Amino acid sequence: MKKYFILLLIWCSSCQEESFEIISSPNFTVPEIIELNENGAKFKSSILLAGNDPIIEYGFAYDLSQKPTIESSRFISMKGQAPAEFTLEAVKGMSKGRTYFVATFIKTASSTFYSESVSFISEGSKNFIFEKINSKPAVYFGDTIEILGANLEEVTELLLKVKFEDEEVPFFDYSLKGFKIQIPREFRYEYRIFEQNDIRISVQVGDQILNIPNTLKFEKPQFDAKRNIDYSAAWELKGKYLFTTPTAVSYESA
Repeated sequence: MKKYFILLLIWCSSCQEESFEIISSPNFTVPEIIELNENGAKFKSSILLAGNDPIIEYGFAYDLSQKPTIESSRFISMKGQAPAEFTLEAVKGMSKGRTYFVATFIKTASSTFYSESVSFISEGSKNFIFEKINSKPAVYFGDTIEILGANLEEVTELLLKVKFEDEEVPFFDYSLKGFKIQIPREFRYEYRIFEQNDIRISVQVGDQILNIPNTLKFEKPQFDAKRNIDYSAAWELKGKYLFTTPTAVSYESA
């Protein structure tokens, strides 16, 4: 009886030393590419096992590299506990005809988990969506205009090119809401663009080119008030905004 009691104590002590808790990680599927078009791509994934650690964010990382991560690649995500199946749409940063890789990711309070990546050939994406132009009611050479839009990112600034009547112009005051340009003081043009308000402005981001709808109106020439002129001496006629229409001077003899 005494031996049995001693053995029981040893067994209980052994049980306490070897006890542990099993913590499972989330188990989920690789992305399914369910739609590709010129606006972007749609991905779908399913959660097979949520794991013990609460999920705080879920989504997809995509890049030109075969192992995209949220630290080094573009990604789309939702916050909170993931549903059993989720679909998200990527609408930025993809060039038509290039091969990209996408991976599902699940982020918990303690770690981030990735699936194997899946490749796809992009049909492009809307890297810039035009909204409006801010300017004076009538503009002239050298004036500043602001182009506002959506889908801009910090990286877009490195890919951005702006043309005014086929002349590339520098941009400044870039933000995620838009940027500014200055109307060039010299560029090739035909007078019809001022008469018809047919100014061409294009914004290029990567391989995407967007022609901005024309909303600009240029100032019309203005001359100083009429006055008596002594034609026997040299004289000058003053005005402003003289380069938006052909200008000629004529007079009728008495």
